[in-house]
Amino acid sequence: MKRIFSIKKKLCSLLLSCVMSAFMLLFTACGGPSAEKIAQAQDTYSNLVAIHNRVVSAHKQIENDSLDEKLVALGEKITQVNTYNLNDMNDEEIDMLIDTMDSIINTYEEYLTAINSIRDKENAAILTPINVSLVNDTGLTFVGLSLHQQGTIQNVDLLETLSDFMPTQRMAGLVIYRDTQNTPWVLELISEDGRLYELSLAVKDYSEDGCVLTLTYDSGKDAVLIGQVSSGIKDSGK
Repeated sequence: MKRIFSIKKKLCSLLLSCVMSAFMLLFTACGGPSAEKIAQAQDTYSNLVAIHNRVVSAHKQIENDSLDEKLVALGEKITQVNTYNLNDMNDEEIDMLIDTMDSIINTYEEYLTAINSIRDKENAAILTPINVSLVNDTGLTFVGLSLHQQGTIQNVDLLETLSDFMPTQRMAGLVIYRDTQNTPWVLELISEDGRLYELSLAVKDYSEDGCVLTLTYDSGKDAVLIGQVSSGIKDSGK
């Protein structure tokens, strides 16, 4: 654990040195090569710093240490880039430096994809399932209904193979998941006249034993609301 902390601390230190060096490039590169080439190098360096910061931030969110050494090695390449002074280089040499930075950026992007995949797997391993039932107390008939975690686009219509969700009906058998960040879920409802209603589900407030969400309708605001949240699930079909 101390080793992982040390490596992550070193990556954060590299982040700060990268930001400082970006300013050094900006102010020292004022002669020698063409202004266009200097600007191109500065833009590329800014992109490099940005992806480095994103990777460091994402890396701190995972427990897996399989990329630690690789990220430190990549950070050291940035340190090497920082030793160049654009004033002492010609356009051809700056082109080579830009190619080097582009290569580092591409590698960082690959590592960011890998880190996101690791994070998803780690989160999936500790997801808490929550059984949900819906009670339609809106007076409206819904012809479309989907559930997805906020930030995803998995809008599968749960009513596609079922009949409409009618007033006073209850729909059971739905499952949402609580992750370590308590990311909200989104309930989307489409009424029979085509209106879309979106409700945010605060999973952090829901019992692991399941919950019953009673849906109500505010005609003044034309909004579907969660009027009541009850703990516990009783077997009941739609």
